[in-house]
Amino acid sequence: MGSNDSGAAATAGDRLSRLSDAVLGHVLSFLPADEAARAAVLSRQWRHVFAHVHTVALDEPDPHIPDYDGDWSPGYGGPVDRNAAAPSPPFTNAVSSALFRRLRGGGGAASVLLRALRVAFHKFSGLNAGLVDMWLWYAVQQAGKDGELHLDLQLRRSAAPCGRIYSLRRAGGAEEPPEAAMDDEDPASPRFELAVAADVDVALPATSPLSSDGDAADDEPPPPLYKNEYRLASACPRLADLTLESCNSNLTKLTVLDKRLRRLALRCCHGLAAVAVASSELRAFEYRGAIPEPWFLTLHGGARRISSCAIDICGAEAAEPPELARLGAFLRLFPGVERLSLTSARLGGGAPAFPTFPKLRHLELTGMVPDDDTGAVATVTRILRRTPRLDALTLFFLPEVEELQEGDYQDIDEEELLDGHTLKYDRHAPLDVPEIDIPCLREGTKEINFVHYEGGLAQRKLAKFLLRNAPVVGEVCGEFAVGPLWIQTRLMEEIKEWVMNKSANMMFF
Repeated sequence: MGSNDSGAAATAGDRLSRLSDAVLGHVLSFLPADEAARAAVLSRQWRHVFAHVHTVALDEPDPHIPDYDGDWSPGYGGPVDRNAAAPSPPFTNAVSSALFRRLRGGGGAASVLLRALRVAFHKFSGLNAGLVDMWLWYAVQQAGKDGELHLDLQLRRSAAPCGRIYSLRRAGGAEEPPEAAMDDEDPASPRFELAVAADVDVALPATSPLSSDGDAADDEPPPPLYKNEYRLASACPRLADLTLESCNSNLTKLTVLDKRLRRLALRCCHGLAAVAVASSELRAFEYRGAIPEPWFLTLHGGARRISSCAIDICGAEAAEPPELARLGAFLRLFPGVERLSLTSARLGGGAPAFPTFPKLRHLELTGMVPDDDTGAVATVTRILRRTPRLDALTLFFLPEVEELQEGDYQDIDEEELLDGHTLKYDRHAPLDVPEIDIPCLREGTKEINFVHYEGGLAQRKLAKFLLRNAPVVGEVCGEFAVGPLWIQTRLMEEIKEWVMNKSANMMFF
């Protein structure tokens, strides 16, 4: 290395060392707390940097997977775990340590307000309820009177919110494949996520439930410690953002009337039967679950300010008239939304009951479009006729559920599994589509996106229909499913040919 290179390196090092603790703390806040703590010990000058970290985020590591040595016999000692390591401290110790390290010396005050606390347990134990109470109390105190606190507490980590899979109804009304079994009594991934404009005088009682009026029920005894559940208090007077995910069937009613929520998300809380919220400040609503009953959601203050809505109907396709009527009634609760995401087993499910959204600008439809779906064009047409001011349309094609049974995999070698893909292209397939005058496509829609495009017959017909009837579209984006490049290229060229506005910006991935 030459002298100039050495001087440049020294200058770069000096620049890093000249950064203030506040700047370094802000940078470290984007790392998990354990990694931020390790970075803070790189230099003596950084020993107090962790006091400037405004976000504490920790995930409990996955359990140790033993690798037993096969050279052992009964009566001569137990198996030897070749992956064994020194026992690590409990996960709760790491969270407590990260929180208290923000306090500098003996002053008992952090250098910056706490903005976010995110903790994800692999599996929560009621024995840790006291520690969790302490963390919540600390977080609210350290957020300050006028600060905003984001709290994300996940009590049991899981890959999916629940075990309900999307399934289509085939001819004759049968479901293929059947929906996965689900035990509502066992919470797959209990999660509470709150964004709180915190008040310094607020404390979170250890055993207060999420009560109907938001106050602690002091007369109720605490739950037994052996239960693997945690009853999070709703005692934050300035609660702004509330997310409940995969709560077990014990939570049947939610009433939040003394808070001005700006966002409410309910994901896979399948035991929840009634929700009542003060909606005068509500801007965004998210729901995932079965089609709710008409009395499920009560908005005190109306829905006039709700501009963003995401509805995800998990499980089997809704096809019966009573189901469609309930879905239509649920969607009609949000007439003024400007952004709507609708997910169901079949793309556009519920179209017969789809209400008019006069202010809707961005629409995202997610679902499966199997090759034998002859009604996809009619379904989307019916929906677009009820969105007169639509600017952007996104279609997210879910892959069809594999129909292989567990025993079928023994006849498939590893190479076949790795090379498997769902892309299709048949240049001789009939792609006749109708020319229908749809006002929003003809006059206003500027953007059309296709996500996980597989090139099946029904998907190609739907894409061609939309693009051939959208003369003013200015941006087209296609994201293809994984597969051979030559198929992706053929599908890309086909889409480019269908676009009427040849000067449109087209992107493909």
